Amino acid sequence: MTQKTPFRLAKHFAFLTAALLLLNNSLASERKTENLILITLDGLRHQELFGGLDLDILKATTKDGKPEGTKTYKRFWDETEIARREKLMPFFWGEWMRHHGSVAGNPQKGSSVRLANRLLFSYPGYSEILTGQARDDLITSNDKVLNPNPTVLEFLRRKMALPQKQVAAFASWDVIGVAVQNQADTVFTNTGYEAYTHPDPVIQSISRLQFEMLTPWDTVRMTKSHSGLPWPTSKPSGLGCSTLASAKPTTGRTTNGTIVFLLPSAGLMPFSRNCGIGCRMRRNTGTRPP
Repeated sequence: MTQKTPFRLAKHFAFLTAALLLLNNSLASERKTENLILITLDGLRHQELFGGLDLDILKATTKDGKPEGTKTYKRFWDETEIARREKLMPFFWGEWMRHHGSVAGNPQKGSSVRLANRLLFSYPGYSEILTGQARDDLITSNDKVLNPNPTVLEFLRRKMALPQKQVAAFASWDVIGVAVQNQADTVFTNTGYEAYTHPDPVIQSISRLQFEMLTPWDTVRMTKSHSGLPWPTSKPSGLGCSTLASAKPTTGRTTNGTIVFLLPSAGLMPFSRNCGIGCRMRRNTGTRPP
């Protein structure tokens, strides 16, 4: 793989996403995509994702080097990688990948998905996902500053003339609130320890809960604090992750549903759920798991 390949993968992801949403042919007219949701997970390793429990790491964290008696080993270990990964991530492998999606980035299958940036920490990774390019000359830290480049969320909002609250980002880390946009207030954001205003008493309780479930960091809240919050223009998503970014191109009923991408902040790993034009992406962007 050449050095340009990762850049092309990230760039093609951004443009392919936009193209799928904007495509206007007979199929799209019959089955329109209602929502696009991008989910990112910071710190996810391909070793655990594709192989389940890493026995070498478990041994290294066991005092006598014999993990067989630990609760972790008994709960998550199995003889095959397929069985181990389903134990570790049962919903991802047992439901989403088995019935709805595809996944890329398993090096043992010859599927290589890599970063173009050379900094290998959070903000550059998120920016590369959202803009399709590495800017090591401009993004050199995790400082809370606006993204120096326009993001795919801003592009979709402008191209489709969407209201601000139909392009939203929810995140544990407050820096995501600026990473998702080049111009302030282009995207609706609720990140870090930030109250969420809503008339529903249940939603108000969830919002208050974040200030009671403190983490060791002043800028990062528990994922549970925002996984139950509703999108500004829809019902609660019920999704738990580090970052949720959503574009809602239509407001009427559709027969298609939602296209979902799961991306570690260190790279690209797309999958799609529900079909229509989303299935076309699903068949072309990864390998179907066994």
